[in-house]
Amino acid sequence: MKNDNPWGTLLSLVFLVFFADGATAFSLHSQPRRVSSLNRLGQSPEDWGGEYAVEAKAAAEMVCAAVRQCLKVQESLAVARGEDSLGTGVSASAAKEGASDVKDDGTPVTAADFGIQGYVSLKVAELFPDDRFMGEEDATDLRADPALLETARGIAADLAGDSNLAAEEFLNAVDRGVEKDRGKGERVWILDPIDGTKGLITGKQYIVGLALTINGKAVVAVMGNPGVSPEVMVAVKGCGLRYWPAAEGGEGCLDPPRRIPGNWHQVNYDLTKLVPAGSGAMGWGSGSAGGSAVRRAGLDYPPYLLSRPMDLGSPLPFGPLCAPSEVCCGAQVKYFAVARGDVAGFIQFQEKLKSWDHAPGVLCVQESGGVALDGQGNEVVFSGREFNVDGGIVCVAAEAGDRVRQLFQACVRRQEEE
Repeated sequence: MKNDNPWGTLLSLVFLVFFADGATAFSLHSQPRRVSSLNRLGQSPEDWGGEYAVEAKAAAEMVCAAVRQCLKVQESLAVARGEDSLGTGVSASAAKEGASDVKDDGTPVTAADFGIQGYVSLKVAELFPDDRFMGEEDATDLRADPALLETARGIAADLAGDSNLAAEEFLNAVDRGVEKDRGKGERVWILDPIDGTKGLITGKQYIVGLALTINGKAVVAVMGNPGVSPEVMVAVKGCGLRYWPAAEGGEGCLDPPRRIPGNWHQVNYDLTKLVPAGSGAMGWGSGSAGGSAVRRAGLDYPPYLLSRPMDLGSPLPFGPLCAPSEVCCGAQVKYFAVARGDVAGFIQFQEKLKSWDHAPGVLCVQESGGVALDGQGNEVVFSGREFNVDGGIVCVAAEAGDRVRQLFQACVRRQEEE
C-alpha cells in the first residue's frame, strides 16, 4: 500500500538515531535556510510580488495605516496593570465606556478593532470590488452602544480620510465581515483587526493581520506587530517575505538580514540531557517541569512556543524539563516570532480554529523559509470562518531545520495518544 504520510516512518528512524545509547549532540546551523529565488534587494513595491504585486502593496498599506492608528489611540485604551497576566482574557472591569468592551468569552474588544475592520472593509470594496471580505467582528455591539459606535466610526473616518463617513455606512462595512461563503473559486480577504487585543490595552504585543486567500489557500499575508518591529511583515506565495515601514511615507519592500536572538540556531544542543519522546511525561502547567533541573531555552534546547490552555498541561517536544517561552498576546504574535527567527517553532495544539487567527501567520512563516503544516504534515486550508486541522498546526523557523520539525510532529502525536 502506498504510504501517503511518510513522516511516521521518518520519525521512527529519527528517534532511533537521537535517543539510542546516548550520544547525540547537534547544531542547528548546519541546516541550510530555504530562501525564495526572489529574495533579493533592490525591488520596488510595484515590482515585487509577482501576479499578486498589487494586492501585496495594497495589503501592506492598509496594515501600515492600521498600525499607526493603534499607536495613536493605544494610550486612551490602556487598562490597569492588574490585567497584564498571560492569556487573552481580561476581567469585566477592563471595559471602558465608549472605548472598549469585554466579550462573552472574556476577551476584550476595542473601538480600534471595530474602526480598523470598518476601514479595511471599505478599502477592499473600493480596490477589489469582486472580492469577499471576512473579519472577526460584527456590528452588534456597536449598534447597542452609541458611544462605542461614535469612537469606532471616528477611527475608521480618520483612517479613510473621510470625516463625513456616515454611521450606517460604517456599520454596514463592519458587518460585511460576516458575509457568507460565495462558493468555489472566490477570493477572500481575511482580517483580524487586532489579534491579541489584550496586548494593545496592556502594553504587550499584538498583531494587525490581513491575508488574501483563494480557494482557502493564503497567497498574500501581512502582519504588523508595533510592540516588536517598526516594519510590517509582508508575504506573497512563492515570492518570499519583505518588510514595509509602518511610518507614513516610508519606502516599502525591504529585505533586511535576519538577526537571530542569542544565535540559538548555532548552539550545539546535547540531546542526551533530554527526556526521550514517548516517556508519557507532561510539562508546562502540569507541575512536572518545576525545580532546579529545568533546562534553559537557547542553551539546553531551542526556544519555542506553544498554544494550549495552560491548566491542561502539555507534552513538550524536548521533554518535560524544557518549557516553552512565553509571549502575549494571541496566536499571531507566535507566528510572527517564528517568521522572524526569534524562536525555533510554534505548536498550536487546538484542532478547531478561526481563520483570522492563523491565515496571515501561516503564510508568513512559510515564505520566511520555514514550515507551517497541520499535525499530520498536510497543508493548512482556511475553508471558512472556522476550519479544522488534524492534530493542530506545527510551525518551525527556517533556521530550525527538519530535526526540530520531527520532534514537534512527535509531540503532537503524543498529545493525541494521551
